[in-house]
Amino acid sequence: MLFNRLKIGAIWHIQPLIFVGYIMGIFSSLYSALRLGKKVHIFVGVGSFATFVGIILKKIGLVQFLIFYSIDYFSPSVRTITAGALRPIDRHCAISSDIVWSISPRILEARYLYSKLPPENYTHIIVPVGFDSRLLNRTPLDGFERWTLAFVGTSGPLHGLKLLVEAMPLILKRFPEVKVKLFGPGPWDDIKKLVTELHLQDSFIFMGFIHSEDKLFESISRCAAGIALYTDTQDNPAIYADPGKPKLYAFCGLPNIITKTPQVAYEIDKKGAGIAIDYNIESLVSALIKLLEDEKKLKKYRLNAIHFAESYTSERIFTGAFQKTLNIP
Repeated sequence: MLFNRLKIGAIWHIQPLIFVGYIMGIFSSLYSALRLGKKVHIFVGVGSFATFVGIILKKIGLVQFLIFYSIDYFSPSVRTITAGALRPIDRHCAISSDIVWSISPRILEARYLYSKLPPENYTHIIVPVGFDSRLLNRTPLDGFERWTLAFVGTSGPLHGLKLLVEAMPLILKRFPEVKVKLFGPGPWDDIKKLVTELHLQDSFIFMGFIHSEDKLFESISRCAAGIALYTDTQDNPAIYADPGKPKLYAFCGLPNIITKTPQVAYEIDKKGAGIAIDYNIESLVSALIKLLEDEKKLKKYRLNAIHFAESYTSERIFTGAFQKTLNIP
């Protein structure tokens, strides 16, 4: 079995270079497979470009069964060379693969809406994002920082961190003890500038990039809740994808405050593993008040988050996916 993912840097403002990088990645992967010279029983292409390699290898007889793991979809509102090229390639991969693993049901809807490919025209199952079960970090319900929120990721325009900073003065009026720990390498320049302008330096702690995965998960698990704010604009890939951050929080025992942009937000809200909100300051502040004002309720949310995470271990997800794919009883 061969897993293939083309890992090309995601510097979105240099679109032509990204596209060239993907093309070079295709040739590099083909060259490696040809050098190997062995027939592969199962090829899993993670993303369209990687699956395109699998299509070629299957045509020349080096791959027997091809799986297209569809991890994202860019709507026409994303006007870049890469996004424009991906949609027709995605359609071709869906038709040419033996089965499509879609990371979210919304990808099926988008493929039908924007590529005119009905779901009944190809074989597909849903295979969402998961984490290794060994990463489940069960912090004791009494062993966390009661007023500390976690934000994992970057300060990009689609990730909603600016909304959190702008909401913080209202949050502090109700809970003066609240602080936010930001995990990630940044860059944080714009956010630090905004934090300074609003005189919030004491409320935001920039943790930087933590190299040790164990230390990262332990640090996150000590926080009270996780913040996952995705903008609701049509150019946000989170609409069709299954972002990993909300599940990362859950694996650390943190309930989510999550915007309704990704579909997983509705499941998190339904299972009491967090609160799904609209993308505005009022909804954010209201949700945080609801979550933080009652410690007993907060502990219940934390327990629900762990139960939610147990449904998304990689072992459970991929065992089920291969059983359905290969019709294993």
